Amino acid sequence: MARLTSLRLAIALLVTLLSPAALAAKPEPAQPPSMQVVIARASADGCEPNCLEWIAAQGTIDDNSLGQFKKAFTAMGKRRLPVVIDSPGGSVKQALAIGRLIRAKGVDVIVAKSLFKTCEKADVACTRFKARAIHPAKPESRLSKCASSCAFILAAGVDRHVGPGAFVGVHKVATFSVKIEQKYRVLTKFRNGVPYEQQKSLVYEKRTSSPKKEASAEDAIYTSITAYFAEMGIADSVMPILLSAPHSSIRWMRGYELASTKLATDNLSGEQLLLPPKPLPAAPAPAIALPYTPPAAPGFTGIQPCDTATGVTTSCVPAAQNLPAMPTAAPPVTQSKPPAASVPIAAPPTAEPAAAPAALVVATPSVVISAPTPPVVAEPVATTPADPPAKPKSVARATPKPPAAKPPSKSTEAAADPFGRAGR
Repeated sequence: MARLTSLRLAIALLVTLLSPAALAAKPEPAQPPSMQVVIARASADGCEPNCLEWIAAQGTIDDNSLGQFKKAFTAMGKRRLPVVIDSPGGSVKQALAIGRLIRAKGVDVIVAKSLFKTCEKADVACTRFKARAIHPAKPESRLSKCASSCAFILAAGVDRHVGPGAFVGVHKVATFSVKIEQKYRVLTKFRNGVPYEQQKSLVYEKRTSSPKKEASAEDAIYTSITAYFAEMGIADSVMPILLSAPHSSIRWMRGYELASTKLATDNLSGEQLLLPPKPLPAAPAPAIALPYTPPAAPGFTGIQPCDTATGVTTSCVPAAQNLPAMPTAAPPVTQSKPPAASVPIAAPPTAEPAAAPAALVVATPSVVISAPTPPVVAEPVATTPADPPAKPKSVARATPKPPAAKPPSKSTEAAADPFGRAGR
C-alpha cells in the first residue's frame, strides 16, 4: 500500500512538471551585479617593478557607480590611469555623469574585462598590493562588452580603444517608473512662538512595486544624449545607429561604424596596451663569427707522396723533385723603334719540288737585344705547294713592296755564312 502511494505521488509530480504552464514558464535571468570600481595592477611575469595599473570597472551602472569612480580617482592621485570597462549598461543619468568626470580627468577608456588574481599565502607581493586596495589582474578583450549606457562612458575617453574580440552595442533608451514609499522626519524650530526654520530628513524608504518599462523615452532625453555626444567629439551619425534598435534588443556596432562615428579611436586590445610585449624568439647564431677569421692553410701531414708514374693527384703530396721546373724570367728588352709592318708568312713546305724559285724573305729586326749576342741572319726558305697557290689578298702597307731578289751567287752565300756551312 505504501509503495502504491509513493508511485501515485511520483506520477502526479511528473504530470505537474510536464504541464504546458510549467513548460512555458522560463526562469528569470539573473540580474548582473552592480558595478565595482577598483584599481588593478598587471600580474604579468617580468614586468615588476614597473607593471602598469588601471581603473577596472565591471558590472551594471547604478546609483552607486559615480561614487565609486570618485573614490578610485582620489586614490589615483595625479596619475592618469586608463579606465578598463566591461558593462551591460544601466542608468543613463549615472553614465552621463561618469563620462563627464572621466573627460575632466583626461584619461583613456579601454573595453576589456579584468581577470583578478587570487593571492596565495606564499605570494607576499600580491598580499601587499591588496592591502593597499590594488588588485593584481590581467586584461582580456575577448568577448568583453560595453553595451547600452556604457557607450556614454566609452565616448568620454580621450582615446577610446576597442580591440579585436570586444563589442560595443547601442539601442533606444527606455524609462522606468516605480512606486516608492518614503517617510520623513520634520523638525521645526520656533522663536518667540514663530516658526523660522524647518528640517526634513528621510527615515524610511520602501519600493512598493516592480519597475515598469514605458513604451518610449521622452524627446528631452535624446536631446541631452545628442548634446553629450557632441560635447565628447562623437559624430552625429551615431544617433541613427542608436535609434535603429529597440530597447528590447541590441545593435552591435561594426568596426567601420566605430571608426566613422569616432566612438573608437583605434582597435588596440587591453593586452596590447597594459601587458609587456612577448619576447621574440631568439635569432639563430651566425655561422661565421664576426670579425671573420680566415681558415688556416691545410697541412700535408699524414698524406702519402705522389707516385711519379701516375702523376699528381688531389690525394697525395708531390715531392719537390717531381714538380716541373719553374720557367726562368726572360731578359729585359728595349724597343728602339715602332715594329715594322707585318709580312705574310709563306705556307709550310711539301714533299714535291718547287716549280720556280720563291722570293727570298729577309726578316727585318724590330727590337734590339741588350745582351751581347752575335747577330743572326735568317736563311732563305723555299716553298713548293702541291697545287698552284691561291693569289694572296692585298695587304695595305705603309711602305712600297720591295722588289724580288735574284738567286744569290757563291760569293754572296759565303759572305752570308760566316761559319762556313756553305762549303761543307
